[in-house]
Amino acid sequence: MTIPCQSNSETVTKKHVTTVTNREYHCSIATSPRNDTLEMRQDIQVINEFSSVINDRQLHATANGKEGRCEEKLIQNTKYIISYVRHDTTRDLLAGRRYAQQGYQKDAINVFNKILEQIPQTHSEYAILVKEKEYAQKRLDYRVDFLTCFPYDIVCRILDYISQDTAAHCSHVSSEWRTLILNYPMLWRTIEVFEVISKRNKKKFLLYQLLPSISHHVEEFWGMPPNCHHAQRYLNLFQTNDFSNIQSLHIMHTVNTKEYYSTFCSALKNVSGTLKSLDIWASNETDVPNIYLILSICPNITSLRFMTNRLSHMPTPSMLPYSTTNLTKVEVLTFDENLREAGLQKLLETSPNLGWLTINKCNNINGFYHVIQKYCPKLKVFIEGEQATIPCHESDQWFLDVISPTNNEEGLQAVAVTLDATGPEFMTLLETHDKKLRGLSLKKSDSNFLQTQQGITDWNRLSTFDFKKMTYFQLCEIPSSTIQHHLGKILKHMPNLETLILEYISDKLSADTFDALEHLPKLSDLKINHCELDIVHLHHLLETFVQQSRTNTSPSLLTLTLEEIEMDTHATELCSKIQSLKALSIGYLSNTRTTKPTMERFVKNVPQRLPQLEQLSLLDMDLTPQDLQVLSTSKSLKMIQFENNKGITQEDVDIAFSLSSINIHFLPFFNDEDDYDNI
Repeated sequence: MTIPCQSNSETVTKKHVTTVTNREYHCSIATSPRNDTLEMRQDIQVINEFSSVINDRQLHATANGKEGRCEEKLIQNTKYIISYVRHDTTRDLLAGRRYAQQGYQKDAINVFNKILEQIPQTHSEYAILVKEKEYAQKRLDYRVDFLTCFPYDIVCRILDYISQDTAAHCSHVSSEWRTLILNYPMLWRTIEVFEVISKRNKKKFLLYQLLPSISHHVEEFWGMPPNCHHAQRYLNLFQTNDFSNIQSLHIMHTVNTKEYYSTFCSALKNVSGTLKSLDIWASNETDVPNIYLILSICPNITSLRFMTNRLSHMPTPSMLPYSTTNLTKVEVLTFDENLREAGLQKLLETSPNLGWLTINKCNNINGFYHVIQKYCPKLKVFIEGEQATIPCHESDQWFLDVISPTNNEEGLQAVAVTLDATGPEFMTLLETHDKKLRGLSLKKSDSNFLQTQQGITDWNRLSTFDFKKMTYFQLCEIPSSTIQHHLGKILKHMPNLETLILEYISDKLSADTFDALEHLPKLSDLKINHCELDIVHLHHLLETFVQQSRTNTSPSLLTLTLEEIEMDTHATELCSKIQSLKALSIGYLSNTRTTKPTMERFVKNVPQRLPQLEQLSLLDMDLTPQDLQVLSTSKSLKMIQFENNKGITQEDVDIAFSLSSINIHFLPFFNDEDDYDNI
């Protein structure tokens, strides 16, 4: 056995390899450019290895009797020399301090203990080492309040990721935590209460208890009181506490009591100076609000939303305002077809600044357009029919942008109606504003109005309008034989179109339609869902998008959705080559599935050829666990949705993305032939 004579040698033997952990290595690099900490630990390790080897040789010499006496004498001399080897306590002290400063108190204590065992108490640095060890032990034993140790801006960033329920619990940890949490306004800007408030429901009860302390931070309140008792408790809070910053109030469910709205109006007095948006859902005959009284109490309200499910619940004309209001947005949603036009007209007459109007049902909507034109000169957004009942309409944010303060252009700019409401009067309304329209959404209703000959004539007329400012166009559930020969012409009159949504079109999309799509220079968002088409035309369109994304000569496609349509191998691969895409969703018809080689090429292209892709949705595909591993290597993806994909399970997804920060939404494969009762 060869004993190295220098302390920085690599090893004594393969059996005695000195191992340095990653933490030790990184710590030494961070604290000493010359790796003094690492060398010091290696010196001690080498000395320990020497001692171990010598002890082994001494046992061997003793066993050999006289022959080993000479060797034993040499061993004793060697041990004597080693005992006087100078230990570099300075480097030990430095290493221990660095461990302690970086939070590794146990490692620091181990370093101090080892060196204290190897030096006498008379050593010049013995007392310092003991003191540093005691200090590290105190830090190990002491419970550190990490939140109060950070600067305030870091604390705010932490609170941004905490839910209100968690914050309510954390407010009871200490007075310092309570002060920080209750005085952070961003955490309490929106309060939602949809559950019973009781001590059994501890989370909501703690939040309810905090309301008096945080009420001045609340800007938006959503409430669905489950009964009269809980509704009254919240009304009392509004009456007695400082809600000086509240701007939006949503009462999503009311209670069966005649006194409720009188108390409600009384509570509104405390927030009348700041309240700008009021949302009421009247669920029974006894809680119909007096809108006139509400608006007189809160004159600054600019947005009013009223929803009911019966005609008898609609406000009567006597409940509507007589004087001019400041309303800029009105939504009247009822599931009764006989909407009282007189009452609605009166509301419009007293709202000259109205910019947004939503109505759900009206028995004579086509005859109502003249009222809109007469009394709503500043109207920019009009939503009618079943379009209005969708609580989170995908284009709502786009409509909000239309009425934003930065949009100074006058005239009707966004319309979403059902096909029942597209009679001659509606076409006249569009013709008046066609050059200003920026968004149009048409959807089939229960009665197929455009299946008549008059409907075909309307499409003809629509194809002649000049939609030069149109950026958003949606067609959904269009009946057969109504639009096949007109869609291409309509699109050619929309040179600035950015978003196109085609869903459940009964007619086969024509060649003219695809030709028009290829010549839309600003198209950035395309969605085709459950439409019949010619696959050759789709190939040409996708090839155009691929070429545009490579040349960057014009705005390229950012979002592509192709769901429930017939697609082949070539179309799938083309989708994975559009380099400009930020969101991609592909779904096949249930009777067609992709081949394994096709999906392998597609999946391989996602991380390699789609450098900007952030969202990916795969529906009705044939995937493998290996495909998931490849997708997990993407550096740009932030969200992936798997729905009804054959060949993968939740466990496969969890394993593949265990080390990835990608957000995953998974719905398992469901065979249409399965028995629904056994699901």
